[in-house]
Amino acid sequence: MTLYNLLKTGHILAVVTWVGGGIMMQFLATRARRAGPAKLYDFAQDAAWTGRRVFAPASGVTLVFGIALALVQPYKWGFTPLWIKLGLVGFLLTAINGAAVLGRLSRKMATLGAEKGPDDPGVHESARKLLMAMNIDLVIVVLVIVDMVFKPH
Repeated sequence: MTLYNLLKTGHILAVVTWVGGGIMMQFLATRARRAGPAKLYDFAQDAAWTGRRVFAPASGVTLVFGIALALVQPYKWGFTPLWIKLGLVGFLLTAINGAAVLGRLSRKMATLGAEKGPDDPGVHESARKLLMAMNIDLVIVVLVIVDMVFKPH
C-alpha cells in the first residue's frame, strides 16, 4: 500500500461521510416536515448540531486529503487540471453556504424557537430556508463528485 492509496482512502471515506450524511438528512427532513412543526424544529436543531460536528469536520478532512493527494503526486495531478479547480470551487461554495447561510439560519431558528416556540411562523420560515440551503449544499457536493468521477479537461 502506497501513501497515495492511504490518502485516497481517507479522502473517499470523508466524502462518503459528508455526502452520505447529507443524503440521509434529506430523508430525515422529509419525515420531519410530514410530522409537523415541533418535529421539524427538532430536526433543524439536530441538523445544526450535525453540521458543526459531522459535516464541517468531514468536509475539512475531505479538503485536506484532496490537497495531500495533489501534492503527493504533482506530476500526475497537481492543481492545474480543470476538475481539481472545479472541486476546489465547489468546496469553497459549500464552505460559504455552511458558514454564512446554514450557521446563521440555524442560530436564528434556535433563538426564535426558544423565545416563541416551534409553532411560531418565524421558526417555520427559518426552517424552510435552512432546508433549502441544505438542498443547495447537497447539490453542489454531488456535482463535485460527478466532476471528480468524469475529470473534465
